[in-house]
Amino acid sequence: MKRRQFLLTGALAGLASLQSASAQPKKQRAAVVIGVDKAGDLPKLRAAASGARQVEALLRKEGYDVVALVDDTDPVSVDAIFNAVRGFTSKGTYDQLVIFFAGHGVASEYVEYWLLSEAIRNPNQAVSLRESTQLARLYSGIPNVIFISDACRSTSGSLGVTGIKGGVIFPTAGSVRPSDIDQFMATLVGDPSFEVAVDDSTKNYVGIYTTTLLAAFAEANAEMVRDVNGVSVVPNKRLKKYLEREVPLRAQQVNIKLNQRPDAQVTSEDDVYIASVAKTLAAKTVDAVPSVTHLAAASLGDVGLRGLVLPAVVPNANKEKFGDAARELDASTGYSRSKSALSTQMEAFENFVEHGSAKLLSTGFYISGQPVESAYAIVDGAFRPFERVGDEAITAEVPQGRPASALIRFADGTSTMLAAIFGYVGNVVVARNGVINVSYLPRHGGYDRQHLNRLHAAVATAARFGVFRIEREEGGGKNAGAQLAGTVRMMKSVDPTLGLYAAYAYAEAGNQRDVESVRGFMRGDLHIDLFDTAMLSGALARKEATLRDTAPFCPMLAQGWALLRVNNAQLLKDVEAARNYLRPSLWTTFEPKGTDILLAAMRNGRLKA
Repeated sequence: MKRRQFLLTGALAGLASLQSASAQPKKQRAAVVIGVDKAGDLPKLRAAASGARQVEALLRKEGYDVVALVDDTDPVSVDAIFNAVRGFTSKGTYDQLVIFFAGHGVASEYVEYWLLSEAIRNPNQAVSLRESTQLARLYSGIPNVIFISDACRSTSGSLGVTGIKGGVIFPTAGSVRPSDIDQFMATLVGDPSFEVAVDDSTKNYVGIYTTTLLAAFAEANAEMVRDVNGVSVVPNKRLKKYLEREVPLRAQQVNIKLNQRPDAQVTSEDDVYIASVAKTLAAKTVDAVPSVTHLAAASLGDVGLRGLVLPAVVPNANKEKFGDAARELDASTGYSRSKSALSTQMEAFENFVEHGSAKLLSTGFYISGQPVESAYAIVDGAFRPFERVGDEAITAEVPQGRPASALIRFADGTSTMLAAIFGYVGNVVVARNGVINVSYLPRHGGYDRQHLNRLHAAVATAARFGVFRIEREEGGGKNAGAQLAGTVRMMKSVDPTLGLYAAYAYAEAGNQRDVESVRGFMRGDLHIDLFDTAMLSGALARKEATLRDTAPFCPMLAQGWALLRVNNAQLLKDVEAARNYLRPSLWTTFEPKGTDILLAAMRNGRLKA
C-alpha cells in the first residue's frame, strides 16, 4: 500500500502568504503542533516537520499559545505531548485547543495511531487517537478541541507495523463538562496521505492536505466566509466542505491517478473556527465534490435515517455534475457493491431463520464466507460444543437470562467471540481479513424482513466505511440523535447489533445519556448486558455490571478495544493476552495464535469472571 509518497510536481508551488488575524481578547486559544519526519525505521518523510512549522506560524499569528514538538530539533515522545496538553487543560482558562499532527499514521481495529520518533522500537511511542479524543471529550474541560491529522490511515500490516499500543495525550480525570470534538483527517481509513515536491529540484516538499488547509485561511471564496464578532473566518463546518472538495482536486492536479479523499467529523457550533481569513475572494458558485459521507447519507436516507451525516444533496451544487461525480465515487470505493453484497447475504440468512431454524436449539449462528472448524458456548466457565446444522449453521442450548459467549473458530484458524443470545440466531459474515458483519434475528419472526434487511445493510455499510456518525449540518437542528434512537428502539428486539452501532455513534458524538439509554432498553429486552454497551455506558466502570453479567468477554465491534482503557473496563487475563493477535476487521477477529490462547483458557476453566 502507498505511503505519503514523494512525487515531483510544480502544481503546488508555494503557499500564499498568511496575515496576522484580528485579536480575540475574549477567547483564549492554545495549540500543540506535532511534526515527525522520521518514525523509527520507516521511510523518512520530507514535509511533516516543515508542514507543522507552517501551521505553528499561522496559529501563533492568530494569537494561540503554542507548544511545537517537531523532530527537526528533537525526537517527539508521548510524554512530551501529554505534558504539553496537560499544561493547557490544567489552567482551566482556554476556550479552544488545537492538536495538529503531521507524520506517519496507521489504522488498526478501526482505530488509528500517530507514530512518533521511537514508534517502531517502542509500541507505546504512538498516540492512540480514538482514546485521546474520548478523553478530550470527557475530561479536558475545554469547550472545543480540534484534532487535525495529516497522516496515512493505512493498515498496520501494510506498513509492517504490528503490536502498536499507543499512549493517550489527555489526562484521565478533570472537568465533567463534555467538550465538542472536531476531527479533520487527511484521508479515509485505510488510505495514504501524500506529500509532493513544490518544484523540479525535489528539495522542498509539502503535504497536500496541510497545504490545502493553510490555503483555506490565506484566501477564501466569500461563500466560505462568515463574520464572527467582526472577524472574517471559515467556520469548521464550512472548512470541512472545502477540504472535501479541494484535497481530491489538488491531488489529481499532481497526478490524475492520485486519489486522496479527506475525512472529517464536526460537532461544534456554526461559529467555531480555527483561524481568520487573510483575503476574501469574490463570491462564486463552486461545484461540490461528493464524499463517502454523501454516499452514506443517501443510503441511510433511503431507509428513513436522515441527519446522521452530511446531506446527500449539497446546496448550490450542479446537481447533474454532482450526481455523476457521486456515481464515479461509488464505483471507485465499492460502496454500493458492499451494501448490495451484504443485503444479498442477509436475504440468505433471513431465509434460513424463516425456514431452517426449526432444527436449532435455543440459539444458533449462521456463518458464511468460511467453514467453521469448531465452536463452543461458554456459560459461567463451563463450555459445550455447538452442534452442526447442515453446512452453514451451528446450534447450542443457552439458558435464558444468563450471559453466554460463543467462541467460533474458522477453517483458517482465526476466530471470533460473540454473544450467544437465547432465542436469537446470529449471522456471521467472514471475509479475508476477518468478520465484516454480524447481525441477529429472533426465531419467533413477526418483523418486516425487507425493511430490516435494507436498514441493517445501510447502517452496517456506513459503519464498515467509518462514516456512521451523528453529525448535524451547518444551521441544522439537533434531532439526528433522537431520530436514530427512535429507529433503534423500534428495531431493538429484532436486531441487537443496530443498538451496538447506535451506542458507538452516540459515544463518538459525546451523547452519553443516549448511550446509557441504548444500554438500558437492550438489557431490558435481552435480559443480559452486551459487553460493548456496558463498557460505553460506564456501567462496567461504575460496577453496575461485571464480566459475570455481560456477554461476550470482550468488545464485539473491534473499535471497542481501543476504548477499554478510557472506559476503565477490565478484561480477563487470557482475553487481554489474545488482544495482541487481533486482526484489523470491523468485528473482533483473532489471529490463530490468539485463538489458541482463548481455547486453552476455555479448556482450563479460565474463561470465567
